[in-house]
Amino acid sequence: MPGNVTIIDGDENFCESGWYPFTGHCYHLNKTAVQWRDAQTQCKRQKSYLVEVNTAAENKWLLETFLTANGNGISQPVTSLWLGAKRRKGILMWGHSNNPISKQSWVTENLDGKGGCVLMKHTGMWIDVGCSWDEYFVCEKML
Repeated sequence: MPGNVTIIDGDENFCESGWYPFTGHCYHLNKTAVQWRDAQTQCKRQKSYLVEVNTAAENKWLLETFLTANGNGISQPVTSLWLGAKRRKGILMWGHSNNPISKQSWVTENLDGKGGCVLMKHTGMWIDVGCSWDEYFVCEKML
């Protein structure tokens, strides 16, 4: 296979080098901590978007793939990641799909309206915080 393709477990769907496949999408951990807006801009430059989590399985996979010391390829632990949700007119919305996020049963952290952007913590729970924090982030795109 060419050097710019990753195939995992014989999956016939593939992603570019540095991107990981999961259920028809490719995901990439950006190893530079930046503010939410800069993360969104960097994902767009990569023809992708800040990750939108739609299922408990996806949430678990992101946690195990990018928020564990042995899975993320970073020497220091990643304790949180920007998600692609931002508060607009008081409602947390996904930036790419423009759908409102709904609090799922697998997200037990309180999204209490105190912050404008959403992080996934190392526990897999989400929390809303100020958008000016410097955090790692994951970009997502379709296969």
